[in-house]
Amino acid sequence: MNLATQSLYEESDVGSFKAAALATKLGSLGASAAPLVGRLERGNAQALVGEHDFVVDACDDPPTKFLINAVAVETATGYCYGGVGRTGGLCMRVAPGVSACLACVFGVSGGGGEPPDAAGCHHVGVLSPVASVVGSWQALEAMAALGLVRNRPAGRLAVYELRGRRWRFVRFRRDDRCEVCAEASVGTQARRAPTCRS
Repeated sequence: MNLATQSLYEESDVGSFKAAALATKLGSLGASAAPLVGRLERGNAQALVGEHDFVVDACDDPPTKFLINAVAVETATGYCYGGVGRTGGLCMRVAPGVSACLACVFGVSGGGGEPPDAAGCHHVGVLSPVASVVGSWQALEAMAALGLVRNRPAGRLAVYELRGRRWRFVRFRRDDRCEVCAEASVGTQARRAPTCRS
């Protein structure tokens, strides 16, 4: 259970489902969460992703990341990609029909490259603080989707490296040949605007 990179979990949570353990922890802190225990798969992804206003990708399974991307585009659901590996990480908010998607950036739809975390953090390892930095950046991107933070454009890949130069930003345009999002129109983004609930 990657306890070293996930600060809200404790050793006593080993063997528990992450969502359930996290909901319990958040409850003890005065927050509420409704855990959904299960695996995101092609058969249930459209219903799960499509019923939410915004999705934060915090999984460590590369194929699942690309599934989230594809289904987010299909359902016009904004989401934020995040990935960590070794001493670095990546983060990008995707606005379907408006910005580049994950497949545009890494050329996956055309059989191109893969993100640096494609091997999975369980194979390459992660320096714990990197996961916290990327997770915090994803929280800011979610706030931007809610209109609470400005000047954070979708389709901008934030590249973090603990060693050397800390942050780099690369802005991507939608790939007109992308097999995932080329057919998505700007109008699909208007399906639903995320709302901030208190």
